Amino acid sequence: MRSELEKMTQAELRAYVVANRQDDEAFHLWADRATANAPKTIYPPVSLEEAERIIRSKIEAQNPGFLADREANSQPCSLTELEAMSRSELRAYIIDHPKHTEAFHYFVDTAKPSSPLYPPVTSVEEMERLVQEWLEGNQDQSQS
Repeated sequence: MRSELEKMTQAELRAYVVANRQDDEAFHLWADRATANAPKTIYPPVSLEEAERIIRSKIEAQNPGFLADREANSQPCSLTELEAMSRSELRAYIIDHPKHTEAFHYFVDTAKPSSPLYPPVTSVEEMERLVQEWLEGNQDQSQS
């Protein structure tokens, strides 16, 4: 079987892998070929600002004016508007408006943790005690 796979072109092998997803041997051969010709360039780390600049330039090159239109039509909400939003609407708003720090702070400040916070455990005995407390608390709730 391997000799038949090795005779295939990269495009034929890719089509075979897509059609036969369970064939690990074919997948590994296809991946080995794909990575054998990959560039060996190692890029230096970039700052967050530089990464954002690169991404924005790529988006602008593919969709001229897209970012400018998006930012022009994206006015930040007032605190009153933020307070009227549901949690899921507020989360979606923050994702769409990553630079609106007031919205992010409002989101964080109004979060309600659903579980208690425990200090770091320093011993096995302490862990056993916390587990026992938790079990007893759940037992009391189930009996209520």
